[in-house]
Amino acid sequence: NSIATTTQPTKINYYVGDSAINLTGLVVKGTYNNGTTKTETITGSNISGFNTSASGSKTITVTVSGKTATFPIIVTDAIKSASFLLTRNIDILKLKQYSASFEVADSSITTLVLTADGGIAPGQLTISGTSATLSKLVLDASVTQISVKALDASGNQVGIIKTIILN
Repeated sequence: NSIATTTQPTKINYYVGDSAINLTGLVVKGTYNNGTTKTETITGSNISGFNTSASGSKTITVTVSGKTATFPIIVTDAIKSASFLLTRNIDILKLKQYSASFEVADSSITTLVLTADGGIAPGQLTISGTSATLSKLVLDASVTQISVKALDASGNQVGIIKTIILN
């Protein structure tokens, strides 16, 4: 007759780029025509609407025997902001020096790894809380973009890599 989400999954917060939904804790009850109820077994094949390509609130749909129920998730950017300010040209060495600041979504992100389309130093920095600052980031003058990857305490990538174009 109908289904209803009676308990949302334990995990409802995701990062842009996450590829799998975690259904742990999700409870969906089915109500049958004779008035009985049953906890339904839910797998990934019962789920639609999971899309983490952009941040925002999303509605996930659960379908069992043609009946639907929903629950919300929230998708955020792991790296909320990254800014670079040119502080010095070192013309003789063909280098540029920048200061940089970063803000991340939460304290589970412990490290940022920086790579570029040329030489870069340092290549990694530790996050304290939800922000980090570099007072001296030295790049080859030919560098036009920097990619920033967020890692958790276990070294796993969190969310997608953010690419910054330098002016």
